[in-house]
Parts: sequence; structure tokens; C-alpha cells
Amino acid sequence: MGVLELVESQRKEAKRGRGRGVSRERSSTGGGAQGAVEEVLDEVKTKGIFGAFAAVEEQVEQVRHRASEAGEPARPLSSTPSAPIVHGAAGFTPDEHKRLAEIGGAAALAGVFSAGMALYEHEKEVKKKRSSSQAASKPPSTAPSAASRPSSHASVALPARANLTSVSAVTTLPSASPGVRAVPRPLSTPATVPPTPPATPYFSQLTPTQHHLVQHAAAALLLKDRKRGTLHDDFEKAIGGIEHLVERLEESIRIGVHNGKGKRLTKLFGTPLPDVTKHEGIDSFHGADPKGTVHVPEFLDHCITALMQMDVTTEGILRRSGNLRILSEITHALDNSGGDDTVIDLAALDPVTLADLLKRFLASLPHPVLTGHLFELFIACSHIKNVGLRRRALHLVICLMPRVNRDVFEVIAVFLNWLSQFAHITVKDGNQMDLTNIATVMAPTLLRPAHRDPKPAEYPSMIAAFLSLLEEQHILHSVPYELAQVLHLEVPHEQVHREGGSAGLVQHLARLL
Repeated sequence: MGVLELVESQRKEAKRGRGRGVSRERSSTGGGAQGAVEEVLDEVKTKGIFGAFAAVEEQVEQVRHRASEAGEPARPLSSTPSAPIVHGAAGFTPDEHKRLAEIGGAAALAGVFSAGMALYEHEKEVKKKRSSSQAASKPPSTAPSAASRPSSHASVALPARANLTSVSAVTTLPSASPGVRAVPRPLSTPATVPPTPPATPYFSQLTPTQHHLVQHAAAALLLKDRKRGTLHDDFEKAIGGIEHLVERLEESIRIGVHNGKGKRLTKLFGTPLPDVTKHEGIDSFHGADPKGTVHVPEFLDHCITALMQMDVTTEGILRRSGNLRILSEITHALDNSGGDDTVIDLAALDPVTLADLLKRFLASLPHPVLTGHLFELFIACSHIKNVGLRRRALHLVICLMPRVNRDVFEVIAVFLNWLSQFAHITVKDGNQMDLTNIATVMAPTLLRPAHRDPKPAEYPSMIAAFLSLLEEQHILHSVPYELAQVLHLEVPHEQVHREGGSAGLVQHLARLL
């Protein structure tokens, strides 16, 4: 029998036993057990079962309050009275009968809903903790001064995912310039569950020596899988023999090393990424690790920070071209200043022009962010249909990248994922740049072959590979658990026995290191 049926049957029995007059009188005055039953029943019908819990709780509190005013000590219903109620020789007085009936009716309902009451108390505690945590994590309202440079170090309220109740609602953000506009927030958060932070360390936490070991251990894992014949045919062909893989490692080391020429940059656009990072590097908070930083070029960090303070709901951002005259002037000014971006006010630009300026900087790099010597491996990964195998292959290829390129990719990927949250503010409004559209626009800039232009037949594979990198980035920014064991890093207990076919290699490398 359900709760509603039980309460309804008790009410009918009370009506038959006591008569309509007494029942109507008690119901109208709100007193007695029957009045409590009918009030709770009304709450159940109008507000649901939790409304009934609230009604029972309110009735019990009222009874305890009246008992306290009458001189009786307040106690929980479940406790045993320390002394009996004093009454006359003829029995209870009418007032005592009424009060006992009220307590008895409420206690009976509490007994019927005992399991539900426990759930109700738990729900209230959860809501209380949630509200207190939200109040504690509320961002500061202070805004940086107008003369400050955009930087990820500044404590600003960024347009993160939020809920609004109307399309026209906007939130005014602190800006580094009067040109920064209010940013409309998405009406609802994405339906996907936020990814769980990786249990193994992030790549950005590794020392240079540890990163060097990860590169070689990843190459050994690829060769072992190739020898066992468990790889996709295209991926196995792209890896080649041990000589070809050693050449890729040597190329990664060569690309990632600063050439050491000069004490400052002669220009910003067209300079190799290690040189820009060496002379104009900054510890950015725009990486995947919420508690750490990633060392990237200062110009990249400032562009992302400025964009995250702007109205990025402009349709076609990253796809549309900015003002060509303004872009040419800014490029010339940045090159003449040796990469010092304080010569211009990035926050004063419109978001389309600033996004195009960022794309031009990335496209001008002599070696693309995802490195041309690994182009065939990334393309081959896109042909793997099995999601788990494709993710593992991409993870090992990411390990082969130079340190500076991998760090820059992490910052860009996290930013692009944030930008995709504004693709659809409403059905018709938004920048229309979901991850698929972003991959279509950014793949030719970040993933391209070395010393040649990509072939038309390669574009679909380039887009598919970059889309997989964006979708799986919550895993790809952390060290593979197999290689974390090699480095003697802390690995979760549930992953210790997931070595699979690489167990022998992991144990062998661990002994050597």
C-alpha cells in the first residue's frame, strides 16, 4: 500500500468512528490527529511527498512550542518523558486531551514516513552544504585597472558556464579597456557530465628529465605493439621500423631546443616556438591542471585572457577574418617591438580581429604546434575505428611531441573547449562554433605536414584527428598510467592491474630506470 492510500484509509476510518461533526470541527480548527492528517494529505497532493515531510516537521515544531509555553520541557518525540503529565483524579483535562491528540497524530504520520523523513533531512543537509559552498566560491567583484595588461594572473570573472533565465540577460565583466563588452551567458550548461580529473600527473608537472624519459618509453611501447601486430594497419605503417621512430625522436628533441641566438627576439611572427617561449615566456594558468601552470609564450597567454573577457558569442569567431589593415599594422608593431605586446591594447580589439590575430601567430610558426614530423602518425590515428585504441594511440603520439609544443597545445585545446560552450546560447543565437566546426577551422593551422602543403584528400583526416584530440583532451593532458609506473609516479590502485600486454615492458623499463 502506498503512502497516499494509507493516509486516505486512516482518514476514512476516523470519519466513520468519530462522526462528521467532530471530524469537521477538528479539521476546520487545525487541531487533533485528523486535522494533521488532512493537512499533510493536502501537502502531498499539492507539493508532493517532500511537502508532506515539511508539513509533519512544522506540526511537530508547533506542538513542541506550545508544550514549552505551557511549562513542559521541549523534547524530541522519540524521547521518553522524564515525568508523567500531571492531571486530575477524574483523568485528563480537555486541553490535555487535545494536546495529546495533536502529538499523537503527528507522531503517527512521522512513523508512517520514517524512511522518507530520513531522506528529507539528508536532502536539506545537502542543499545547505551546496549553498554554503557556492557562496564561498563566488568570484571576487573587484576589477583590474583600465591600464592593466590582460593576463591569466589577473583575478577576473571569466564567462564560464552558467545558467540564465532569459535570452536578454547579460553579465558585465571586468575589462582592461572600455572596448570590452558584456558577455551573454549560455542559458543552460551542456548535458555532458564534467570529465573526472586524471588520477595520474599532468604532463605540465613533469621535470625536463621525466619528460625526456616519457618520450622514449612511449616510443618503446609503440614498437612493442607493432611487433605484436595489434595496431591498425595504417598506424603500423606510419610508425615504420625502429630507425624511423628514432628519427622522429631526434627531430622532436631538435625542434624543442632553443637555438640560443641573441638575447631578445627580432620579430614575433615567424619565430620558432622554443625561441618565443624562451625570450617571451610566462607561466600561464590556462592549462588543464587547476592547481598548476604551463609555460607558454606571453603573447598567447594575453590573447586568450583578452578573448575570455570579451563577447565570444559573435557568430563565426575563428572562422571569419578580421580587419586586414588593422591586422597588418598590429603585426608590424609586434615584430618591431621584438614580441613585446604592451605596444598595443589587445583588449581594445574586437573579438573577431583578436581571434584572427591569434590564428595568424600560430600559422606563422616554422613548425606547427602539432609538429610536421608527427603528421603521418596523427593522420593514421584518425583511421582507427575503435575508440579505446584510437585514444591510446593518440596518447602515445602526444608523448612524442617536444615539451614546448605539447604545453602550447594544452593551453590552446583547453581554450577551444571553453569557446565551444558558447556555440548555442539559444537555438538561433551563439557563435555556432562547436567542437566539429572548431576542428574544421583550426586543424590546418595546428596540424599540417612538414615542408609542404596538405593534399586535398588529407583534410578530412586532419579534421578527424584534431577533433579526437579536442574530445579526448581530459585524458590526453595527463601522463599515461603505464609510463607513470615507469617513472615511479603515484598510480591509483585500480590502475595497477591494468597493464595488459605492456606489463613486461613496464616492469623492464622500471628496473632499468
